[in-house]
Amino acid sequence: WYGLKQLPYVMPNKPYAFDQKRRKVPSIEASNKAIDMIKDKKFIIYQGVIKYKKYMIEMARAIKCSNTGYYFVLMGLDPENIYPEVVKEYDRTIFISNIPAPFHLEVTSYANIGFVFYDENSSLNRAFCAPNKIYEYSGLGIPAIGNRVPGLINTIEYSKAGICCDMKYKNLIEGIRKIDENYEEFSRNAYEFYKKTDNEKLMKKIMSDNGIACEN
Repeated sequence: WYGLKQLPYVMPNKPYAFDQKRRKVPSIEASNKAIDMIKDKKFIIYQGVIKYKKYMIEMARAIKCSNTGYYFVLMGLDPENIYPEVVKEYDRTIFISNIPAPFHLEVTSYANIGFVFYDENSSLNRAFCAPNKIYEYSGLGIPAIGNRVPGLINTIEYSKAGICCDMKYKNLIEGIRKIDENYEEFSRNAYEFYKKTDNEKLMKKIMSDNGIACEN
């Protein structure tokens, strides 16, 4: 991708001491209100800072045209006021204002599919180091749809825990339908991907490769 002489070490953003229960009982008022809005709906979620309007519009169009019945839930901060443009494209789009971590996961635990992406022109670290979102999604058994950058191709796509595709609505439709039609398999793969990511083992390898002694 970048013509590097060797691949960088990548320390995934995997959370530990993670509650993997789906459909969590809300513990604060903000998550309780949000869950009341979405608990009976089938939905694809994007969580975080809402940006890259073109990607959001393409996903909204894809959900609308996929005929799968999903809602589109945007949860987080919207500094560029993108939500009004997205809901114009797809009127079954719901905006949930930012809920502080880790309580946002109470809402995420009701999602069917997670949406995640990095800008292709992003930094080397962002391109290779998979975002914590994919571990939050996979830890809950939620398959993900992402764009084709190394940090997502080598994680969710390689593990069959989701789909990586170009951020065009026709490609996204295909990804949505593939996950929807094979949901149990993708969900199992997501759980397995989360469980197999071992940062302690990776850290020991990095230290060993660089001549640093480590104790068990």
